Amino acid sequence: MSSVPIPQGVDPDALVREWTPGAEAGDTAAMSALCAAYLMKQDWEAAEPWARRLLDGRLSVVGMRYLAEIEDKRGDQAAAQEWNHRADEAQSRMPAGFPMERLVGAIVERFGEEPDPEAVRAAAEAGDVMAMTALGTMLLRDPPQAVRWLTPGAEAGDTLAIIGLYSALTAQGDDAGAARWLHVATESGALSDVLSDFAPPIADHDKTRDRKDGTPHARAEEDKTGPNT
Repeated sequence: MSSVPIPQGVDPDALVREWTPGAEAGDTAAMSALCAAYLMKQDWEAAEPWARRLLDGRLSVVGMRYLAEIEDKRGDQAAAQEWNHRADEAQSRMPAGFPMERLVGAIVERFGEEPDPEAVRAAAEAGDVMAMTALGTMLLRDPPQAVRWLTPGAEAGDTLAIIGLYSALTAQGDDAGAARWLHVATESGALSDVLSDFAPPIADHDKTRDRKDGTPHARAEEDKTGPNT
């Protein structure tokens, strides 16, 4: 079972100290950052309560993804798959086109709804950072190439490039690199800025449950206790 790497120059204990006050005060972004810090420390027991607290707010999908990661590291693949399945279901209920519409807005404005790959590549090869990010997102199915083109934008602080680079590094098995950019995304607010929109507001989430099974909060207890395995 692989461990969660600690990015070079990052002190997880310092992150725990930094984010604990906000998390205890109910700040969901701080809860997410604190959970990520505990994952870096490989302290699954400390990470789990904060992941579960995220289930009750707008970062519910993030909490589910964290719980999937925790169960995976514990070796319970069935539970990990169930949490990821729940996250996929919750994500499917988010408003269509958001937040990706916001993230790619500048690229669409410049290159159009259906960018010409050759034109984007030419601009990227000429050193245009926005074009590099656009090309990198087009190449996410080819992680090494995506990493190459997304890195300049990520280093410049572009949210789309940071999230894309984290995804590409994870896909190609570079856990250390992915952890570094997860830390950057968390510290910069990019992670919570994007992922907080992956779940509907709490009231809407409850209404969706009620329509589905006719019982208010029917799955609330199950969500908090986790999948039956």
